[in-house]
Amino acid sequence: MAASKLSAFIILTTMMLVLILNSGLRVHGYSDQWNCTIVITVSGSNLSDEVVFGEAYNASNGIDSHDMPNPPPSPPPILDAYFIENLSEPYNRLQRDVKFGPVENNSWTLIIYYSNTESRNITLSWSNSSLLKSEYNIFSLVDCLTGFKWDMIKESAITIQMSPGEIRKFKIEASKDYEPPKTVIIVGSPSIPMNNVTYITSSTTISLNASDNKGVKSTYYRLSIWTSWKIYQSPFNISNVPDGPYTLEYYSVDIYGNVEETRSINILLDNTPPNTTSMITENLMLSLVAVDNGVGVSSTYYCIDCSEWNVYSTPIDLNILPPGEHEVKYYSIDFLGNKELVKKITLTVPSPTTPTTPIASATPTTHMTTPTTSATQVTGTETTQPEQPINMATVIMIALGIIGILAMLLVILKKR
Repeated sequence: MAASKLSAFIILTTMMLVLILNSGLRVHGYSDQWNCTIVITVSGSNLSDEVVFGEAYNASNGIDSHDMPNPPPSPPPILDAYFIENLSEPYNRLQRDVKFGPVENNSWTLIIYYSNTESRNITLSWSNSSLLKSEYNIFSLVDCLTGFKWDMIKESAITIQMSPGEIRKFKIEASKDYEPPKTVIIVGSPSIPMNNVTYITSSTTISLNASDNKGVKSTYYRLSIWTSWKIYQSPFNISNVPDGPYTLEYYSVDIYGNVEETRSINILLDNTPPNTTSMITENLMLSLVAVDNGVGVSSTYYCIDCSEWNVYSTPIDLNILPPGEHEVKYYSIDFLGNKELVKKITLTVPSPTTPTTPIASATPTTHMTTPTTSATQVTGTETTQPEQPINMATVIMIALGIIGILAMLLVILKKR
C-alpha cells in the first residue's frame, strides 16, 4: 500500500514538472524565454529594419534554432542592422540573437549600416515592457563611438545622426542590480539632538532624500504610533499627536524592486513651553524658578514696571525700588523656542522706617557763661562765640582757697 502511494506521488510530481516545462516557466519565476525587438527607421524616408535579441533557458551562445541568420544581401541595402557574433560566415550576422539564460549578465553587439547619399536622423525604438519580463533589471544601450549610455528601462527610443556609408556599433548590456537605495533623513529647524534623541516641534520640517544608482521608485515613512506606512512626497511635519517620544521609520525602493532596510530615528516632540514660578523673601529678594519637562530651559526674562526686559540670573533685590506699588512681569523660553505666556505679580515696597530720637540725660547740665564783646568789626552775619563750660577742678580749688582763708581768719580771731 505504501509502495503504491509512493509511486503515485512520483508520477504526480513528474507530471507537474512536465507541465511547468511545457508551460514555459522557469523555477525562478521568469518566463523561460523573452525577447525584445528594436526597430530602426530613417527620418524622411520609408527605410526601416529591425533586430531581435533575447534569452531562452535552452539556447546556446552560438547559432541554434532560436537564432535567425542574416547573411549579407547583394547588393547591400541602404539600411542594414544585425547582431555580430564570433562565428563564421554567414552566422556572424544575426537578425535574431537569443542567448542562454538566466545568467548574471549578457550582452549583444549591434551593427547599423547606412549608405544613403545624404546624412539623416536614425531612430532606434523598442518596447521596454518586454524587457521587464526578463530576470534582469538593468538594460543599457551603449554607443561605442561616443561612449554615451541610455537606460533602456526608462527610455524607449533614441535618435542619432548618420552619414552616408557610416557604420555604427552599439552594445546592449543586461545585468542585475542588487543594490538597494539609500535614504538620508534631514531634520530641519528647530531641532536639538541630544543623547541619541532629536528634540523637535510641530513646526520642524523633516525631509527624506533617497538616492540609487539606477533610480528610486518610492520612499516610505511611518511614526511609531501609526498603523500604516505613508508614501513620502514632500517635506513634512509631525503634528496632531501628543508631545512625547516617538520612533520615525523610513525606507526606499528602487525601480528594480530592491528594498532598503528600514532605518529609524528617535525623536521627542516638544511643543510645551517652560513653567516659571516666583517667590519673594521677607527681605524683599525676588527669585524666579523655571522648569521644562522637554528639551530644557534656555532663558528666563523679567521686567520691573516694564522699563526693559532683562535676563534673569540671580535673585533680584527689590529694596532698590522706590516705596510704593510695583509690577514685575516674567516668562521663560526653552531651547526649541517654545515661549511661555507672560506672567506678572504686583508688590508693594514699604517706606523706610523713621529713625528713633535719642533720649536726653535725666540731670540737665548747667553751663556758666560770661558774655564777651568782640573788638573786631565784622561785615555780614554776626557770629556769637559759643559758651565755654566751667572747669570743675577750678571751682574746687577756689572753694578750698576760700575755706583756707576763712580758717586763717578764724585762728586770728581766737588769738585776740
